[in-house]
Amino acid sequence: MSETATKEHKTLEETVGVDFPALTSRIKKFPDSAPITSLHSRLNEIATTYFHKGKDAETGKLTFNGKNDLKEFSESLWMEAADHIAQKYLGLTADKLKELKASKDPSDPKKTLYESFIEHQVGLEKTAFYDAVKSRGTITARDIEPIINQLYEAHVNTATSKMITSSISDVGTAQALLKYLHQLKAELPEAFKNIKLPEPGQIKNVQEVQGLYGNIVSALPPDYTKLLNPKATEKMGPKLYEKP
Repeated sequence: MSETATKEHKTLEETVGVDFPALTSRIKKFPDSAPITSLHSRLNEIATTYFHKGKDAETGKLTFNGKNDLKEFSESLWMEAADHIAQKYLGLTADKLKELKASKDPSDPKKTLYESFIEHQVGLEKTAFYDAVKSRGTITARDIEPIINQLYEAHVNTATSKMITSSISDVGTAQALLKYLHQLKAELPEAFKNIKLPEPGQIKNVQEVQGLYGNIVSALPPDYTKLLNPKATEKMGPKLYEKP
């Protein structure tokens, strides 16, 4: 990196504290990151094994014989998602997991501290997932993907939302983000065709911009960085991001 580029990067960090191109790339790549793709694979493995072990040989469907069987299936998936996220994504140690699982939550004695903590990372409560599986009645092979996607997508949406809300937390940063998004729109108009992008001075609250940003990142093509004009990318420098 050149000396000029280094100064620009420092200026960006000092004036706004957020590198919007880097944040956008991080959010866009998150679903394809190793901890997340391995989560999907692991959930698929568990659900598929359970299904083939318990399905009816004639109908090819899995019917739960009572509440306990349903609970075993749904909780095995939810707990696997929780432990995977805790270890692979959050980096919690086995000792820390053991400690949290052994302690009751003072605010909710029916839950352990681990459950109360991790459900905010999973993005879907254990009981809500149980009810969702229960509503299906019997399960066919085609139902496995939609079932595990509830956990997978809940975590992806929750994690990326946390990335956005922790980075875009005040009006000044939100207005600076809009400047960047207008520059991005000029380069990738197709991705913005169904999105009304307000001017920085038109925003009503930070939450409005946070939600808009999430929708825009989702709409960007997977290889969007390759579609950007290098000269235009250079213009996405510190002056563009300065807070009003």
